[in-house]
Amino acid sequence: MRLLFVSHGPAHVPWTMPLAWAARLAGHEVRVAARRDCVPSVTQAGLATVSLDNPAAIEISGQRLDLDAVKRAAAQEGPLPPGRLPEAMRIALAEKMIAVAEALTDELVAFARQWQPEAIVHDIAAVSGEVAAAVLGVPAIGHTWGLPIGPYGTAEPQPSESYLKLFDRFNASAPTAPPVWIDSCPPSMRPDCPIERVDTRFIPYAGPGLVPDWLPQPTTRRRVLLTGGVTAGWLDGISGGVLDVLAESDVEVVLAVTAAQAAALPELPEQVRVVENLPIDLVLPHCDLAVHHGGLGTGMMSVQAGVPQVVLPQNPVQKQWGQLITLADAGRLVPPTDTDALRTAITETLNEPSYRTAAAKVAAEIADQPHPGAAIDEALNRVRG
Repeated sequence: MRLLFVSHGPAHVPWTMPLAWAARLAGHEVRVAARRDCVPSVTQAGLATVSLDNPAAIEISGQRLDLDAVKRAAAQEGPLPPGRLPEAMRIALAEKMIAVAEALTDELVAFARQWQPEAIVHDIAAVSGEVAAAVLGVPAIGHTWGLPIGPYGTAEPQPSESYLKLFDRFNASAPTAPPVWIDSCPPSMRPDCPIERVDTRFIPYAGPGLVPDWLPQPTTRRRVLLTGGVTAGWLDGISGGVLDVLAESDVEVVLAVTAAQAAALPELPEQVRVVENLPIDLVLPHCDLAVHHGGLGTGMMSVQAGVPQVVLPQNPVQKQWGQLITLADAGRLVPPTDTDALRTAITETLNEPSYRTAAAKVAAEIADQPHPGAAIDEALNRVRG
């Protein structure tokens, strides 16, 4: 069967790779459509890639949301259930995703018409995948990691006018109900959402890498992973204060950065080991704690490895992950500028065994979920009716 996978952006590519490979190993013919800035990550994973080259998509994706405006609007909404995004943030994210999709849909539809996939599996942020499926009249299957984002991110989803216009351009009908989603987030950590979900096991993937000689060696210090992810500017203003707090503890810090981030680093304490472009799924099994920005990839790889987390978010999506990990008792959510709270959180998560026990419980739940290949088959069966 021909399956076209559609990925949204650089931080989302790792979510697509295990699922696409599971489909490939199950015997399906697979193509992955991605923005041109994502193409190297896909080809490095060994998958056939279709480049979507419109530069406007990259420009739009790189534009920062007006978080101050979002926070002001969210303040009017009142208290929300833990793990639920403020509606103002959901709308702002959805409109940005729709704008990216608008820049990519012509190219994606043109390729889909030529290649004729029998189903399209899309990252739920890659709205263009839904449009291409509607144009071709083939099933659309979303895949996600627990957090409902995009046009269908509310308890009672109401697609926006801008979303519907994506389909109108091609005289296609928008879905009348949310599509089926393959979801790799453990069920106990998922916020409520009405979309029908197919459970799958989270398979960590952060790209290729060479395992350093020192990594599996015994260490006399406990090891802490510190990272701000691949797309966030978190390290620019936060890492100094975090490193000061970590320097007070007898720990080894593995600071995982991109090459560009490494070039901008100041002089660091002696117990900090800097690694460039080293996949953190290789590092985490050798760590006692992960301190990070609240990125979903870092967060999910940490729980899969059974590692407690301290989350220092800078936006509502990152805060959402911090709330979920706190509810699971597998970590702490800390305001990024509260040094005293950070010091307490690091001390507690390193020294209180209950955090590692809770993280191990979530890791066991992940291991019990169906293999991605089985999830693909189940999702295809459901959309076929």
